[in-house]
Amino acid sequence: MENVKTCFLNLIIMKVIRSDKDAGVLLAELSSTFKRNDVVGLARLPEPRADQKYRDVLRKVYNLAGSVEPVVMVEFDNGDKTVYAFNVEADPKDGEHIGKAKVKVRGKLIKHSNGNSEITYYREIIMENAENGFKEINELADAYEEAYSKAFSKRRNEIDPYYWLS
Repeated sequence: MENVKTCFLNLIIMKVIRSDKDAGVLLAELSSTFKRNDVVGLARLPEPRADQKYRDVLRKVYNLAGSVEPVVMVEFDNGDKTVYAFNVEADPKDGEHIGKAKVKVRGKLIKHSNGNSEITYYREIIMENAENGFKEINELADAYEEAYSKAFSKRRNEIDPYYWLS
């Protein structure tokens, strides 16, 4: 059963939903979104420099901090915007290396459509270790790159990840 509430976020009324589904379902939905033909814009945070790959930035941040928060923003040809946000955090035992520790993954989906906004929180999943998580990130990164190329060809100009924040 989903629990629905409303809150204020940057003076925008946003409907809040707590889903029965877990973050793994949200990862699968993101993968499906990359395959859609109506995607016209994509951005991600943290945005890598030109000489870096997104997956490598995420791995480096995770190895430095024991957690990382990948965010992928998608714009559709009807003007709707969707934000996929994840929190990936090591859950090590005392003395355990974070690369071998279990990993907690939380997810949320933010949708903006026709002046309405809603945020859906997905249940946490536990991955056996960081390598399992980064295997999935690599697959999603490949799908992102294909979707970005397709969207870029439709838009014909650079997509600035920070325009989403204005």
